[in-house]
Amino acid sequence: MVSSEQHDAAILAEAADFWRRHGFEPWSWRAMRGVRRRTTVAKDALLGPVAEYYVDDYVVWRHAGDEDAQFLLENWPPERDVMLHRFLFVGNEFAPRIRTRSFLLGLRGYIEVCHYQAAGRGSRRIRDLAALVDKAYGLAAQTV
Repeated sequence: MVSSEQHDAAILAEAADFWRRHGFEPWSWRAMRGVRRRTTVAKDALLGPVAEYYVDDYVVWRHAGDEDAQFLLENWPPERDVMLHRFLFVGNEFAPRIRTRSFLLGLRGYIEVCHYQAAGRGSRRIRDLAALVDKAYGLAAQTV
């Protein structure tokens, strides 16, 4: 028998074209599975570009819940020029609080981990990723 969480993960995994259209590519680390994308952020001033850095977004649909979230917070390495690693754990758990860790007092970036339940409420900081998850579920419902 397939659990609802496994079914949800299968729905999101089958939406490969949808994720690709939004700049995501398949991603896995340890037993976690999902998609990731890198976004370039440019800071401008009157005289032109001042700085450029990256934000890495991860939508993770196969995970061990809070155990994997804690492991990420404790073990995820900082990357050069990446200021923010955002992880959205999709599943039946919901935690309205985003857990954050800084690398070298924020000078080497941050990692944020948030749990999200499809069609649920989420923090404003992850609304863009949550909307994509909801859209992927909506597209899957239309094809059934």
